[in-house]
Order: sequence, then structure tokens, then C-alpha cells
Amino acid sequence: MVFGCGHHDRGSFSDHESGIVGLGGGPLSLVSQLGSETDGKFSYCLLPMFENSTSKLNFGSQSIVSSQGVVSTSLISKNPSTYYYLNLEGISVGNTRTQNKPTDFSTDAGSEGNIIIDSGTTLTLWNEDLYDELESTVKAATNIDTTDDPNGILSSSIEVPGMIFHFTNADLHLNRLNTFIQTPYASLIGLPMMPSQTAIFGIVESKGNSQNAIQLSIQNTDEVALKFLVDQLLKTVVKLSVLFVFVNPYQPLPEDVFSYRWNQPFNLKNGWVSWGFGGLIAASSCVFLIKGFTSGLNASQVQNEAEALLRLFPLIGASNISNVSFLAILGILTPICEETIYRGFLLTSLSKWLPVNVSVFLSSVVFTLAHQSPGKSTEIFIFGLALGFVYARTRNLLAPITMHACWNLAVVLILIYFKAQGDDILNYVS
Repeated sequence: MVFGCGHHDRGSFSDHESGIVGLGGGPLSLVSQLGSETDGKFSYCLLPMFENSTSKLNFGSQSIVSSQGVVSTSLISKNPSTYYYLNLEGISVGNTRTQNKPTDFSTDAGSEGNIIIDSGTTLTLWNEDLYDELESTVKAATNIDTTDDPNGILSSSIEVPGMIFHFTNADLHLNRLNTFIQTPYASLIGLPMMPSQTAIFGIVESKGNSQNAIQLSIQNTDEVALKFLVDQLLKTVVKLSVLFVFVNPYQPLPEDVFSYRWNQPFNLKNGWVSWGFGGLIAASSCVFLIKGFTSGLNASQVQNEAEALLRLFPLIGASNISNVSFLAILGILTPICEETIYRGFLLTSLSKWLPVNVSVFLSSVVFTLAHQSPGKSTEIFIFGLALGFVYARTRNLLAPITMHACWNLAVVLILIYFKAQGDDILNYVS
């Protein structure tokens, strides 16, 4: 037996591995070296996704798998011999079958062995012609009548079609969790496949799963945006109602508690528009300077609310209704709710017992912790300080609300612009 050792023997994996066992067809793989003892046979089970369990790697006679539902197909010998080749004849999506046209991606001539099976490759890769045809078939197959959401939450859902991979003498029926996966965007699902010059049957399709079927809920983006707007409106009403119920026994409240004064907005001494925009410019400058010194300037790294709405990014720029919904949430509801709580109540209450500067500092700490965004704590804290000082100077909640609203609106508008240009806006907050 020949073994190798070294200091960097984990490949592209994490530090939890002790090494790598080669099971390919090459002469130095463990399978080849055990060939005389095991007749070149081995097997292992790819466990269901999302399950914390283990399985065994079997060699020789113990590796033979035979039970109800098991299908088998022959391996094809080709060069390079490191890989394991299969012959894929076609793919069925629902009731539509797509034939796999003869292609050759190896150094051997011939169309046999037209796909590699590799559990180390995450996605399944197809040649571009087959992928394009398969993608069109999937799009056509999902254009079906909707059914009720089994959870009773969403208005409708679409039952995605199953797939069958037709190998020589073996039809492999794949479950929905093997053919459709959730993307980082909560409202989007995708095929775990992509076009490539080399066809590889990857681990997502190979893996088992513990569910026989899955329904993926899909909604119109306008419906999702409006529901999210209503949800945020109700949450804002509840939060402010709880706050006012809490302070109601202390009526009448001092004039500077929950103060919204519309008069003299442009007064340089304490006008809410003047100080709101002045504070916004000062806070933005500080944040950009700090980001420039620490990690390089990125226009959207200053926005914490956008990160909190990561799962709904596909709705930004999707339609006029979704855009208006997000502008209303981030430009009206969020500033009113947060400034009333953190500046109108918390900062004002602290300043009754502590110096103003200390109160501003402590309220900013709470403001930062509440956003639960460790990667952007510095920006949020600086922004909280600026909001606190603006409110402490004006004693008018309209000033920090204006400042907060303009900050949020600017970021959303920037993201809408980037989305309209075809950019992936996820890149701007990562």
C-alpha cells in the first residue's frame, strides 16, 4: 500500500478533516491498490440532506447493494481513467423526455460514457445544448395550475415536476429536493445544474433525501411586497402601542418626550430639516471615512436595514409596487418606529439621570445591539451617535426621523438603480 502525507492534505475542505481518501480509478487510489483483495468494488451511501447521521464505506463483497428500488448501470472505461463514466441516454421532466445527444469530452473517441459521476462535485454539469433544452422543458413543465399551500400560509403554490435520469438499463427517479433547491433569495428556487464543457452528475442529484416530495411556494412579487408592507405596518403599530401603554401612567409627560414639532424646520439653531440633513452628511462622512480606512469603500456597506432584508432582495426593483412598498417600510415605518423608541423614549429617559453625552452613547449601544449585525456594528453605532446628538440638540423627533429616513431611502434607491442596471445587488451588502 502506498500512502501520502503532508501538512496541507485537506484540499478544499474544512479543518475538520484528517485527510483525503482517493477513490478514483487512478493507479494510486485506495480502490486500485486494494483491487486484488476487493475485486475493485466499493460502495458508500450519500446520506439524506439536512440529516445529522453517518454511513459506512464498504469494500469487496460487502459493497454489493441489492434491495427493492435499487437500479444499476455499467461503468464505461475511458481516458483519463481517474474518473467514473456513465452513459446517460436522456432526462424526463414530468412527461417530457429530452434525449442526450452524443458528445465527447474526453481523450477517447466515441459517445459512450458521456457523463462523469462524482460525489465531490456539488452541482450537476451538462453540455450547453442539453442544458438549454432541459431548462426550456423545466420552464414549460412548471407552467401548470396552482394548488393550495399545504401550510395554509401562502395564497398558492406550484408542485414542481419530478425528474428521471435515464442511464443505460437504469432509470433513476429523483425527488424534488434533488432537482430544485432554495437559493439565498427566499422567493427564488433554482435547478442545481449549470452548463459546462464537461458533463458531471453531481452530489445534489446523487444524494438521498427523507421526503418523497416537496411543494415549493411561489407568489407574485407584488403580493409578497404588499404582505411584507402590511406585516411591518402591524408590527410598528404594536411596538408603538406597547410603548405608549407603558408610559401612559406617567401622564402628563414632559414637553420634550415624544416631541414632534413642525414649526421652523429650517432654523439653523434647532430646525428639524436643517439638523436632519446636517446630521446625515456628518454621519455619512464619518462612516465612509472609517470604511475607507478599514476595508475599502463599498457604497452599500453602510446599510444595515438592507442586510436585514436580505431574504427579500429579489423584490427590490421587481416592480413599481414592490419598490413603493420597500420605500414605505424603510423610509417611513422604520424611522418613525426606531426613533420613537431609541431616541424619543430611551435616550430621553436616560438623560433624566445621566449626562446627555453618556445617554447618547448608551442609547447608541442599545441601538447597535438591537440590529444584530456584527459585521456592520461600527457603522450602526456611528449612525446611532449622530441620531442621538441631533435629537439631543433639537429635542424634536422629526430631526432624527428625517435623517434616518433619508439614509434608508438613499440606500434603497441605489439598490433599485443597480438592479435596473442588471447587477446582482447581493454583492453590494456582502
